[in-house]
Amino acid sequence: MDGWQPPSTNAAAVTRQALIRGSTYPVPLARMAGCVAGADLLTFVPHQRVAGILVTRAVIIAMLVPVLLADAARGDDAIPRYVAQQGDDRGDCSLPVRPCRTIRYALSVAGKGDQVRVARGTYPLAEVLDAIEVVGSAVDVQGGFDRFDHFLRQAPAANRTTLTGVPVAFRDALAARGFQVVVDRKGLDAAGREALTGFQASRTSSAGADCVANRASAYACDNIDLLSHVALSDLSSEPAVAADVWGFVDLNTEREYALLGVQNGLAVIDVTDPAAPFEVGTVPGAVSGWRDVKITQRYDDSAHRWRTYAYVSTEYGGRLVVADLTELPNRVRLGRRSDTSAHNVYVSNVDYTTGVPLDESRTPPLLQVLGSAFNRGAFRSFDTTDPLNLAEVAVSRRGYSHDATSMLVVDDRASACKANAGTCEVLLDFNESHIEIWDFSDQHAPELLSSTTYENAGYVHSGWWTEDGRHLFVHDEFDESDADLDTTVRVFDLADLTDPRLVKVWTGPTAAIDHNGYVRGNRYFMSNYTRGLTILDITDPADPSAVGYFDTHPSSDNASFSGAWGAYPFLP
Repeated sequence: MDGWQPPSTNAAAVTRQALIRGSTYPVPLARMAGCVAGADLLTFVPHQRVAGILVTRAVIIAMLVPVLLADAARGDDAIPRYVAQQGDDRGDCSLPVRPCRTIRYALSVAGKGDQVRVARGTYPLAEVLDAIEVVGSAVDVQGGFDRFDHFLRQAPAANRTTLTGVPVAFRDALAARGFQVVVDRKGLDAAGREALTGFQASRTSSAGADCVANRASAYACDNIDLLSHVALSDLSSEPAVAADVWGFVDLNTEREYALLGVQNGLAVIDVTDPAAPFEVGTVPGAVSGWRDVKITQRYDDSAHRWRTYAYVSTEYGGRLVVADLTELPNRVRLGRRSDTSAHNVYVSNVDYTTGVPLDESRTPPLLQVLGSAFNRGAFRSFDTTDPLNLAEVAVSRRGYSHDATSMLVVDDRASACKANAGTCEVLLDFNESHIEIWDFSDQHAPELLSSTTYENAGYVHSGWWTEDGRHLFVHDEFDESDADLDTTVRVFDLADLTDPRLVKVWTGPTAAIDHNGYVRGNRYFMSNYTRGLTILDITDPADPSAVGYFDTHPSSDNASFSGAWGAYPFLP
C-alpha cells in the first residue's frame, strides 16, 4: 500500500453494508451480487467474486421520492424555467419573455433544484415517462401561472393549466402541483405498463427479491438481490423527498443504523437486520430538497460509553443541525442548530464505519462545511472536540466548494506538504469547475497544492479515492447532458499531488448521470441517478469495469435528476 494508512475498522464483526441515497423515489434495502441501488431505503447484498472467492456484503441505498408539495422550497441558486403554449423549445427557458413550449424540453435544460413554471394552457404528456419525470424529478414542476404577469403568481383556479394523456395513477400528484388533469382512457402499451409498474413499486415498501434473469421484482438488476425496501411514506414524518444517506455502527450496542436525510429532517433507521429495518426516530428540520449527514463517535470516560453526534446540512436557510444520537437505541433528539446553512458536510480523519477518530492527537477530526452562505460558499473547517460547540479553525478564500473528501499520506508523496512531519493530510475539494488538493497538515492554515480540470467539465461535483490513495474517481453532474455523453467517470493518478493526471475515462452503457461514489476494497459503489446503483471492479483503477447494477428508476435511463442519489458502503 506504499505507506498509505487506510481508515481502521471496528473489531466488532458484523455484515458489511452500504447505504445508498437516491434521488426520486423511496429507498429499498437489498441483497446484491456486486452492486447496490434503491428507492426510499433499500438494502442489498452484493456477491463479489474476488480471486475465485465469493464475498457477501449488505448494501443500503437511499433515494429521493417524487415531490408532491405544491410549493416546494428551492435552493438559493435555483433558476426558474418558464413554459407557455406560445413558447419555443430553444435556449434555457430562463426568461419569462422567452418561455419554452414543452415541459419535456424545460426539464431537459433545468438543473437539480430548479423550478419549472407552466403557464395556463393545454399540454399533452405523450408518454408515461413524461408524467413520471414531472412528479418524480429533482426539478420542481408547477402549473397555474400566467405569462402576462411574468409567471410571478401561482393561481391554478384562475390560470387553468391542463395536462392531457395522464395515467390515472398520477392524477392526485399532478393536481397538487397546480395542474388540471385529463386522464388517459386508452390502454397503456407494454413499455408504458412496465414504466408505471416500476414507478409504483418504487413508492411502496416491500420485502426482498432475488435477482433472477436480471430482474428483482420490478427492478432490472445484475448480481444484486433486494433485501428490503422502506418507502418514505412509511416513515413517521411522511417526507415527500429523501436526500443523502450515511450510516454507522453504535459501539455501545454494535447495532447498525442508516441516517437518511429527508425533506423535513433526519430519519434514523435501525438496519442491524437488513431484511427487517425499522425507524428509531426523526430529528425535525426545515423543509429542503437537500440534506447531507456525517457523524463522529467518541468514548466518554466519565460516562463509560460511546457518544455519537450527527452533523446535518441543509440549504434554504435550514441551518446546520447537530443531532444527538447518544441515547440510541431508545431515541434521537436535536442537539443544537447552528447559525449557518450549507449544501454539504464532510468529516475528515475518522473511520467511515464508526465515526471514531483515526488519530486524535496527530490528525484531529475536522467538520468541513461546504457550500455555506458565508464567503461565497468556500469550505469552512471546524474542530469537533465539543460536538455541540463547534470551533472554526480555517476558512478557504477560493470560492464555492460543493463536496470534499480527505486522506492521510505517509509515503514519499508527503514531501508535497510544507508542514510535513511524516504525515500529509490532504483535502480533495470539488468546486464546480476544478478538483483542488489542499495541504491540511497545518489544520489552521491549509495551503493549495494543485488545481485541476479536464475536457468537457460541466460541474465538478464529487469523488473518492482508492484505498491506497493513488487514484481518484471524479463525478461531473452536467457533462452527460451538456456534452451529450453516456455515464462518464474520470480516473486521476495521484502519484504527484501537485499535478494529478487523467489516466482513464470510464463510459457506461446509458446516458444516466453519475452522482456520488465510494470505494470499498476493489469495488466502487456509484449512485448513477436513473440507472440506480452501479458497481465497478477497480482492481486496476486505471481500467475499471462494471460488475453489477440495480436499477432503482425503472422507467428510464436518461440524463435527468431522478433515481439513486448516493451510496454508503461502510457498514461492517
